[in-house]
Amino acid sequence: MKWIHLSDLHFNPMQDGTDTNYLREKLKEFLIEKKVQADKIFLTGDFRDASKQADSDENAEKVVQYIREIAGIVGIADSQNILCVPGNHDLERHINNRQELIRDTKRSYRTQDGTFENRTDLVGAFTFYRRVLNQLYGKEYTNCLFDAYKANPHGIYHYCGCNILMMNTELFAGEMVIAGDGKEHEYDAGKIIVGSNYVLSLLLNVKQTGNPTIVLGHRGLELLEATEQRKLLSLFRDNSVCLYLCGHSHNLWFEEYGDIPQITVGCIKEADGVKAGFTIGEFHPESNTITIAAFSWDNNNWNDYSHFSKYGSTLLFDVSQNGLLPSSTFPLTIKIVIDGRVRQFNCRVPESGMTFGVENSPMISVGTGDLVCIIRNNQFSDLITYNHRFILSKAIWKVIGMDNTTHGVTKLTCKRELKGPYDDLELGISGVNQISKFKIELLAPINSIGLDQQLKFIPHLIRDIEQIKEAKLCVSIANESVLTFDGKTITGVSLGETELTVYWDDDKDICETFHVVVVSEPVKNTFYRVYKHDITFSKKSYYDFSVITSNDVHFGIEKYVNCELADMDEAFDFHIVRVKDGTVIPKSLEGNCEIKVNTSCMDIGEKYLLTITGESTIQLEFKGAALF
Repeated sequence: MKWIHLSDLHFNPMQDGTDTNYLREKLKEFLIEKKVQADKIFLTGDFRDASKQADSDENAEKVVQYIREIAGIVGIADSQNILCVPGNHDLERHINNRQELIRDTKRSYRTQDGTFENRTDLVGAFTFYRRVLNQLYGKEYTNCLFDAYKANPHGIYHYCGCNILMMNTELFAGEMVIAGDGKEHEYDAGKIIVGSNYVLSLLLNVKQTGNPTIVLGHRGLELLEATEQRKLLSLFRDNSVCLYLCGHSHNLWFEEYGDIPQITVGCIKEADGVKAGFTIGEFHPESNTITIAAFSWDNNNWNDYSHFSKYGSTLLFDVSQNGLLPSSTFPLTIKIVIDGRVRQFNCRVPESGMTFGVENSPMISVGTGDLVCIIRNNQFSDLITYNHRFILSKAIWKVIGMDNTTHGVTKLTCKRELKGPYDDLELGISGVNQISKFKIELLAPINSIGLDQQLKFIPHLIRDIEQIKEAKLCVSIANESVLTFDGKTITGVSLGETELTVYWDDDKDICETFHVVVVSEPVKNTFYRVYKHDITFSKKSYYDFSVITSNDVHFGIEKYVNCELADMDEAFDFHIVRVKDGTVIPKSLEGNCEIKVNTSCMDIGEKYLLTITGESTIQLEFKGAALF
């Protein structure tokens, strides 16, 4: 999962001035030039400047338009992949009796309880934030979010092996007091509370996944009330929180706060005393690490921010050990194909650990070599075995020995091998022919479901052309107040929208995420599935469409409605051509949804294209194959 983290846009283009508007345009150019692509955008609050901008739909629309422009550049089309928390500029401080409410609530709050009353009023004060979400997600979805916030003012989201907790740090922000000079001053420093029990309940909800959690908040942990702060740090440490991302301070820096790495990003604005900056982060589940790269606005250009930390502009975090891991410790990367998947490992080579030589014979001289390589352990290091091969320093190495007696690392002893036809030096992968293609097949595109409607939900995991029957596929629902899953069926429980993710428990990179809308009436989700039936071997396949050229073969199509096999009530047109020259392959109809193919005119190794046209159009490519 890769993300861009922005904060404190304070977007007011009519009054921000030339320097700020130029900075923002250059940010878009920078992302285009660097070809940055991301899965998520994290926005940690302060979408407007409350001292200069009205709480209006017009101002919300302007900032969302800029956010969408950034999202489009980095390849994000779905607004659900833009995750937000509010800032102190995104609420109305004096709405109704809010000042009295937050004073009284803070006085009665007890960290050991971690809850407070009047959540509806506290959440309701975020009027500008609500306008932003209306523009970003639509009013119906935003209303569902704010209804959920009345029960728990924070939210949590699951994506491909990582949880993202969105923590509202501004529920009690903006308390005004009369100081000795007779003027009103903000009384927030060290007084902010968030409701630790609400945070705990969300962390416990995802604890069973065993996945790390990234927390988004507007305000840094150092600005919270001291007792609340200690409680949160304890909860974070005990519940796999690996990173805290925030803004508010208008600066760009990294620090470890109570053993929790905290990344604070600057404004997307030019002003005195402000550091304009952002970060690009990526979670690598294969090595259980997170990289963070920081960029700042200096001399009218976006550049790497070398003062981000003592290690420079880029940091590497070890999620399993919840700490900073300087990239210099394991500066090299190797890739090993394990069980069809490319696994990546950080490693180092001790001094004199790599040697090369030449073995001479009367006929030929062959390059030889020995390697000792120390890899940093991750969840895949135990799967490395003898004879696994990898590429390092443009040479092919085969594992001949392993030593994992030292905590956290494994020492590999290797011999140099001759380069083979499936060793790709450019990709850095030995044995590319061993890489499998995985996909998750759903028997219905569950885009919508009716209120109280139940749908059988049985996804399949496919490796290359075979279904993995024993694979454990998991389902994660972002908003369970809208949609639930009991292991067999999904049920629409309230009107609204959510994201549903299906992922392979053994490899969370293999996943399918789609948006589901719960509507008032039951819906019909239709899916068409192509099959091949080899008559000679009486074998039916939904995945392997290669044709043995001497056998009788049928191609057909099945219809599924809400994941249930249904009767076919429409006719389809089948058309097969040789890809090379467009030659039409003869076939005969066997009903309105199946054909018999004359394979005698097909050639071994040639590619063919099957097109099925009816209520929808489906195309698939297959090859002619030999019996042996």
